[in-house]
Amino acid sequence: MQQLKSNLKELVNLKLRNQIDEIIYNEETNRLSTKLNELRQQMLILEEEEDQNEKIKERVDEIIQVLALIDHC
Repeated sequence: MQQLKSNLKELVNLKLRNQIDEIIYNEETNRLSTKLNELRQQMLILEEEEDQNEKIKERVDEIIQVLALIDHC
């Protein structure tokens, strides 16, 4: 993601210096922005999955603790 952001900044700099054609600038900006948005969506999904996995782990730990208490009785 950092690389894409860096590429977008470079495109803006090229545009500001009039060193890139308008059509190419627009195409590349759209392409990079789309890719960046896709990666952000993937990151959100991974974060949600990580949260779910953590909740499952916590629940399993709770069950293990209950079973250990029962075993000692």
